[in-house]
Amino acid sequence: MFITGATGTGKSQLARALFRSAPAPRTVIDPADSDLTRVPGARTFHDPRKIPDAPTTRFVPRDPFDYDAYDALYQGLFRSFPRYVWVDEAGFVLPVNKVTKAARIYLVQGRKRELGHLALHTRPREVDPNLIAQAQHIACFDLPNPDDRDRIASLAGIPPREFDRILGALPEYGFVWWSQRARTLHVCPPIKL
Repeated sequence: MFITGATGTGKSQLARALFRSAPAPRTVIDPADSDLTRVPGARTFHDPRKIPDAPTTRFVPRDPFDYDAYDALYQGLFRSFPRYVWVDEAGFVLPVNKVTKAARIYLVQGRKRELGHLALHTRPREVDPNLIAQAQHIACFDLPNPDDRDRIASLAGIPPREFDRILGALPEYGFVWWSQRARTLHVCPPIKL
């Protein structure tokens, strides 16, 4: 799943609710060490080669641009299935043209191993296109930049004019939910912050 929207629109609230409803084991990857990813009971760790044996874990890298650390982490996550992963600030972890080999394997082959993946970022143009194109579901909050709206529409196969029209009519904290398999776009009620 991919969640996008401008800062302050509710995407982190939705991600947190979806993550907390997923069965353990589950892991948050947060390169920014945000308060929003501090899930109660989660064990925070910094060494990607030592994933704690806990129902909920939270990886905060020492360097948010250490792609070797993300590669090592995704290798470990891929071996420890089933698992659910939430990547906050996906533009740091899964950027355009810099996705590590292990992360790509997790994204492409993870479903066969019952590995769930939820990623969110403010700018769809900053994340690897496969992250969006392979997402079974996309939740999109207000996206003021037309390039970002076009990116989502083209990668998901949503008619661009329809997507612009619907996004333009969203209430504050409202969002649309795209189901890739059903090829349907639903307008969802606002997230309560």
